[in-house]
Amino acid sequence: MPGNFLVNILPILRYVPSWFPGAGWKRVAREWREQKNKTIQDFFNKTKEQMLSGNYEPSIITSSFAEAKALGLSPEEIDDYLRYIGMTLFIGGTDTTAHAILVFFLAMVHFPEAQQKAQAEIDDIIGDSRLPEIEDMDRLPYTNCLIQEVLRWGPIAPIGVSHAVSKDDFYKGFLIPKGATVIGNVW
Repeated sequence: MPGNFLVNILPILRYVPSWFPGAGWKRVAREWREQKNKTIQDFFNKTKEQMLSGNYEPSIITSSFAEAKALGLSPEEIDDYLRYIGMTLFIGGTDTTAHAILVFFLAMVHFPEAQQKAQAEIDDIIGDSRLPEIEDMDRLPYTNCLIQEVLRWGPIAPIGVSHAVSKDDFYKGFLIPKGATVIGNVW
């Protein structure tokens, strides 16, 4: 995870030789990099096999494959293109998920009564014989609100980033005029 090593605070330490005392983080980082690359390559190979067999679910990788072929890229360029898309999604997803989980744990430590209320709702609706599923979301209103509040309380991405509207637009019957400043809601 980011922040585990002093090099994340003092980037100049990346130039320290790996044999230098205290530079064991370089070995760990190399192992993590190799594992990340293997995971991405395995995921890519599986997706590619499914695409070639015609037995696949639509995804950003499969739609990008068709776009890359239409651009006339070589098979090697297509593989690189799709691998980098997959890597971007994988890496972005791991950081944001880890952050969300850490913020959730922090919130539950600070607000144990909220945790108890959500746990009671889950116990009443789900019981203890199975894990919650997507189909249960509508039946867990407090838990859903709790998760949204945690994401608002400790957002994954910067909030308050303003944008200017490039053309007149309507949203739920309201006009948003060209040039208006809008700020997206993170949740």
